[in-house]
Amino acid sequence: MVNVLMKASFLAGFVVATLPVGLVSAQERTWIGQSYEEGAALIYGIPDSGDMTLSFDCARNSDTLTFIYAFEPGNASDRMQLEVRLQTADTAIPVATTGTRLEIDDLFVLEGELKLDEITGLLKSRGVLRVFVENGSEEIPLDGAREAAKSLLETCTAS
Repeated sequence: MVNVLMKASFLAGFVVATLPVGLVSAQERTWIGQSYEEGAALIYGIPDSGDMTLSFDCARNSDTLTFIYAFEPGNASDRMQLEVRLQTADTAIPVATTGTRLEIDDLFVLEGELKLDEITGLLKSRGVLRVFVENGSEEIPLDGAREAAKSLLETCTAS
């Protein structure tokens, strides 16, 4: 799990460095998509900042995605199990996750797996993606998600 988290952290820095200057304000979260030698990623975060709210990452020719969501529950502990629900107006996906504290950033993240076909409905939706954990939720605008996900959708397919 730590290897995947380190890769996602690296990807966040790498992907935002490839965006054209002036495309997105440095203070706005946006959807960022990128393919790389081993796979592809779709990240929601702030370009050039290391800020990453959530990400979907896959190995090339695999339809299994690693989902990472930066969230710290009140009783955060390594290896804790929590369900995250990803929901749009017409799609809801439960994701079983395991919590881990990243020592480098003192950031707590939840990591789980899901299949590529599970998120295609989310990406086709308009409006917002609601991320539910415990008794709270976060709304993430889907503007730009479909376009940013092109590399992920092309790269992450079952062989």
